[in-house]
Amino acid sequence: MSEDKLRLLFTLGEVAHAAPWPDYLAYGFTRSDVPFLIGLVGDQSLHGADVDSADVWVPLHAWRVLGQLGSEACVEPLLSLLDEGLVDDDWARDELPTVLGMVGEAAIDGLGRYFADGSRGEYSRAIAAEALKSVVERCPQSRARVLDIFSAYLASPDNSAAELNGLLLCCLIDLRAVESLDAVQQLFESGCVDVSYAGQFEEVKRAMTAPAVASHAVDKRLNEALDESSGETIYDEIDRYLKIYQRPTAVVNSSELDGFFAALGCTPEKIGAEAWLAAIWGGVDYLPQWSDKEEEQRFVSAVLVAYNRVVRSLNADTFAALYLARPQGAGTALVADGWCQGFLRGVNMWGALPRADALFLEKSLKPIRLFSTQIGRQSLAAMSAAEVASAQRSVEASVRAMYQHWLAPRDVARTPVLASPKTGRNDPCGCGSGRKFKKCCLH
Repeated sequence: MSEDKLRLLFTLGEVAHAAPWPDYLAYGFTRSDVPFLIGLVGDQSLHGADVDSADVWVPLHAWRVLGQLGSEACVEPLLSLLDEGLVDDDWARDELPTVLGMVGEAAIDGLGRYFADGSRGEYSRAIAAEALKSVVERCPQSRARVLDIFSAYLASPDNSAAELNGLLLCCLIDLRAVESLDAVQQLFESGCVDVSYAGQFEEVKRAMTAPAVASHAVDKRLNEALDESSGETIYDEIDRYLKIYQRPTAVVNSSELDGFFAALGCTPEKIGAEAWLAAIWGGVDYLPQWSDKEEEQRFVSAVLVAYNRVVRSLNADTFAALYLARPQGAGTALVADGWCQGFLRGVNMWGALPRADALFLEKSLKPIRLFSTQIGRQSLAAMSAAEVASAQRSVEASVRAMYQHWLAPRDVARTPVLASPKTGRNDPCGCGSGRKFKKCCLH
């Protein structure tokens, strides 16, 4: 590798979550640089460098270059580095599936062998599964080969790897692998699935078989015309329990809950799950008297999946508010009121902010208050349908801005990036689940 290219990697420095990758190949990198790049990815002195230095970001830039080069030669070495500790790097767990997926079909055999190897670590194998899914997304013609690998695993799964199995189900859902449903059901029957990732079997089945729909929610109670007979969704399940145990202090429906979770995802400081689970009902004094433990667990599992989906979408910059819909003329109109009320409920859990942050928050909340206060609704009444739709879009834009505004303090509080394990790389997820951040809300 030339001195100029090496110097570049040491000067690119920090990257932002969800920001587009630079075109590294425009800097002159070629496949002849692969061995040196792999060495940089595995250099522990770089991973352990000062968190404020540009050096600590060199491994990330190096593996991104490897991805853009798409060289099959990098697959086995990168997987080997997972065994040597790279799996403990939060950024690596997030980006390596993409990097390995960029190699395309040439990576399938190596990834398949690694995923099937029971001697490998659980989360390392999960990265291999994600990478295989990434290959299919880039090369649809490879779907059958990849599903054969997953089917072979499901025929003899690792019953001690509940989280790996839960993460594999997420891949199968994304691939809409309906042909795997019988094997998936057997996996659930064996009791070796962590349901906080993809939900219970019925939820997985519905997610695999449901037709693709817009990201906005459709409330079937208000809009019978759009009632797809695809079975109960996770949001139907949440709504059912909210209705059974309804009380004036509680969140009303899954749309309001989605807004509540969006606020929790934007908060500068972590809020534990125990606190926000109680806040759904209005506080610990209003918790339901569940009919049995299983019923409580089903609700908690459902809201954890919903929470993780919101946080994952914020992190990936694919966030869209889960508004309801009501009939309007020959079509429908989205309803943002409840969602915005839920967001404000979540903001009320944030606590005090420095003056500058408080001013930023108030400015950001203006479009949200438009749909959640009496004065705001009076203003809406004077708007055209197009103006209301524009105001709804500005709600989502404000949420994204808040998420980005507090991204740095959130990273410091939850998982310092690319720090050594001794300085907090494996801090627990801010949602309070007890799992590591990259094994929870960023999956």
